[in-house]
Amino acid sequence: MAQTDLRTGIRRALLGLGVVTLVASAVLFVSVQWPIALPPLELPVVVESRPHRLAPGNDVEAQRLWDRLARIGYRETEEARPGPGEFHRNRRGLRLQRPQPTPPGASLELQIDLDTRGRIVALRDDTGRRLREAHLAPEKIESFQGGRHLDRRPVSLQAIPPHLVDAVLVVEDRRFFEHRGLDLWRTFGAFLANVRARGVTQGGSTITQQLAKNVFLTHERTLARKLREAWLSLRLERSYDKPELLEAYLNTIYLGQRGPTSILGMEAAAQHYFGKSTRALDVGDAALLAGLIHGPGLYNPFTHPERAQKRRDRVLKMLGETGALEEVVVERALSKPLGTRDTPPERTDAPYFLAKLERDIEAVVGANQKALRIRTGLDAEWQRVAQRAVEAGLTQLEADFPKIVREDAPLQAALIAIDPSNGAIRALVGGRDWKASQFDRVTQARRQPGSVFKPVVALAGLARAADGLPLYTLASVLEDEPLRVETPEGVWEPANYDGEFSGTTNLRTALEKSLNVPIARLGLDLGAERIVATAEAMGIESPLRPVASLALGSSEVTPLEIAEAYALLANGGYRIEARSFEQVQGPEGPLARIDPERVEAFAPAEVALVTSALRGAVERGTGRGLRARGYRGDIAGKTGTTNDHRDAWFVGYAPELVVVAWVGYDDGKSFGLTGAQAALPIVARFLVDTLGARGGASFRRPPHLERVAIHAPTGLRAGFLCSGEPELFLAGTAPRERCAPSFFDRDRTWDRPREQPRPERPRRRRTERNTWFDRVLDAVDDIAEGR
Repeated sequence: MAQTDLRTGIRRALLGLGVVTLVASAVLFVSVQWPIALPPLELPVVVESRPHRLAPGNDVEAQRLWDRLARIGYRETEEARPGPGEFHRNRRGLRLQRPQPTPPGASLELQIDLDTRGRIVALRDDTGRRLREAHLAPEKIESFQGGRHLDRRPVSLQAIPPHLVDAVLVVEDRRFFEHRGLDLWRTFGAFLANVRARGVTQGGSTITQQLAKNVFLTHERTLARKLREAWLSLRLERSYDKPELLEAYLNTIYLGQRGPTSILGMEAAAQHYFGKSTRALDVGDAALLAGLIHGPGLYNPFTHPERAQKRRDRVLKMLGETGALEEVVVERALSKPLGTRDTPPERTDAPYFLAKLERDIEAVVGANQKALRIRTGLDAEWQRVAQRAVEAGLTQLEADFPKIVREDAPLQAALIAIDPSNGAIRALVGGRDWKASQFDRVTQARRQPGSVFKPVVALAGLARAADGLPLYTLASVLEDEPLRVETPEGVWEPANYDGEFSGTTNLRTALEKSLNVPIARLGLDLGAERIVATAEAMGIESPLRPVASLALGSSEVTPLEIAEAYALLANGGYRIEARSFEQVQGPEGPLARIDPERVEAFAPAEVALVTSALRGAVERGTGRGLRARGYRGDIAGKTGTTNDHRDAWFVGYAPELVVVAWVGYDDGKSFGLTGAQAALPIVARFLVDTLGARGGASFRRPPHLERVAIHAPTGLRAGFLCSGEPELFLAGTAPRERCAPSFFDRDRTWDRPREQPRPERPRRRRTERNTWFDRVLDAVDDIAEGR
């Protein structure tokens, strides 16, 4: 009886198992018929640098042309006629052929003639025609999608060369066009190979299975994931034809890493490893990419070139064995080197800039930032130089002054470089370490500017007033004696940095040597309202307190605002707004374009006076450390140090560049160093590594200026036995009164009366002269000046 019950139980169990199997099979059969859609392959947001401009006069060494060419994929060749993406150097210069014209319609071939100093003397196209300028392709700064850093450049299957498709199929799925998503023979063969090798040496997944895993699943190694992968593969095969599946696979396969950025798809990989499109890949290149699929890190040609070459050669032999390539083609490809870039593309580290860019883009196009191509004004090479300058500057300071090292809150620095002609941000470093702090000290930190605010005060005095005359000139004499001012906050007693007083000085010297007391007196005479109006006209938007100490930079501003204000000095008096991008391209076309807006705020001659004094600061004043650090180009500069040494600044500017550096603690504690000690070396390093030691363009003297020799102690025109130095003035505003030696006229001494509230305003008409000596000197001047 028990035996009968056992048999009955077994029969029922088998019957139940059969029913379950039948139902499961029916459900599986029906479920795999359900259509499944691959998610749309969206383009990531791509951020590009500005195209690098080549023009006669450029120093190719200073611009690091060879590094730029390598990063955008050019390879040096011995062939006199380079192919696409190649360049050839000779004694005259170099010839290169661009993979694609930049801008569209430009010549592909470019001849660059150099002189013996490495400067461009001529540019020619493929017809020999001289060009005024040429551009290289922009560099990719970043590529991201949905919070992930990735580089993907989808292409159609028709755009991928057949030998690359053959290489992928021979390595990953030879029976791809025969199976229906699963290849049991391949799976069984891989199982046996792995057993024999006592490890995982082969994979049994088909291309469809790999696609399902890449698109829908994680990469965990579990039985449940493998079963789901097989189920999804069957559904994909029912929903798409083979070419569609293959195209999707070739655009989603993972092929390496560039820093935090994943390289996805064959087109992105071709650009990453070879610097060219898949269209230009030869059979050896294709074999290498196909071989990378099995292990992008294992066969990375940059880190494991020998291993990568063995893998490439193995794929080439497999192509020959299957008949996909003729033996002679295989042998020729085997004899060639890998052909990859010499080094991996260097990543441009610009996290603070990208954070600002994201905020600016969101303000223009909204939060839905998908499939955008953003052209910025960032110079990829200058950004790298800026990052290195900040890091090296802080490291050197902490080595030279160990007491400033703080574990709880390290010393910080920030740097911004902008193009004064259009406001484009060329480089931006908001702190020493983005991972430790995402607070951007360029755009978000308001700090006291100290003496870098003094040029604002100077411009307020040097610009023409309502009556057409300036209140001051660079020759105006200022008192440099102890000053005591009663204010609502208490007594204010400014002092010079060294604690000394010279008695009198002039405005030029006060700016060059950054003397506090004379500038404070100038500010008191001008009035806070005039200074505030000048600052606002220059682009400073932070609220400025109209107090006596405003002239010495007591109100807080951002380094970005300082850069915009100094850009006005560099560009001839036009207010500009710094901008992080130039245009945004969406899938359907342009979404936004930011054209530079230039608002004339001051006359070119007026700002040229300030620039003249700040050029003198570099030659003779507080900015002369630039020369000591090897920068010889034409430059204007200003140091800044705040009370108790809490903030150290330096601003350097040339016609094509404004650079601002700030150093300090986030909590505002004193660190005991001046702008010349802490911030100037950072700017000096940046200038030498971007414009070169010889510098770039030189300042040009605008019209409506005159140069007159001035006797500095009196601020009067120099004369016989009363020598002086040439000084710049707005046309018609130079003093007509001439100084005289004291032994000729006891009433006219070397010193001006100190009881005057401020220097006399320059007059247009010559004053009456009463002595025969004055009349003789006037006659000599008239003859010399042709009157």
